[in-house]
Amino acid sequence: MTETNAGRAGTDIKCKKGMDATIAIAQIRPDETEAIKQLNRLVLDHDGGYIPGPWDDDLDRIHHTYLERCGDFLVARAGKKVIGMGALLRVNSDLAEIKRIRVHPEYQRQGIAQRILERLEQTAIELGYRTLELDTLKRQPNAIALFERNGYTWFGVSDFEGSKQRLYRKLI
Repeated sequence: MTETNAGRAGTDIKCKKGMDATIAIAQIRPDETEAIKQLNRLVLDHDGGYIPGPWDDDLDRIHHTYLERCGDFLVARAGKKVIGMGALLRVNSDLAEIKRIRVHPEYQRQGIAQRILERLEQTAIELGYRTLELDTLKRQPNAIALFERNGYTWFGVSDFEGSKQRLYRKLI
């Protein structure tokens, strides 16, 4: 693949939170990096503990890591507030990874992660990928349920800083 996904056109996905707030999902804007890093830390702290390390370096290079390399990085916004995210990372011409699906704790259980996942899967299809893989910690039962409900099959376990990660795969 030689094309990139930077500046990829597309309509926002909108969903309702309560009766008055519209949540839009669209590609990340350059000024949202700090908000993304804060959201990542907040959600991981909420889910059992944020562990800083080099595995977060991609958040300082989102455009280069994801958008310039046949991937995507989506942000969910409630007004101007960043409340969700998810990414598609190219591994090779047939395989991409779903990465960093996070939703602010106050907005969880409202279908936002589902909509981000659906949008990333659609982008993967449009970019010609045939397989998607992802990982999630065993202590994240809501994420496990989301992925299994969407047809991801558990194919293994790996260690991450003393925690077990479940590895999932889906043919698209």
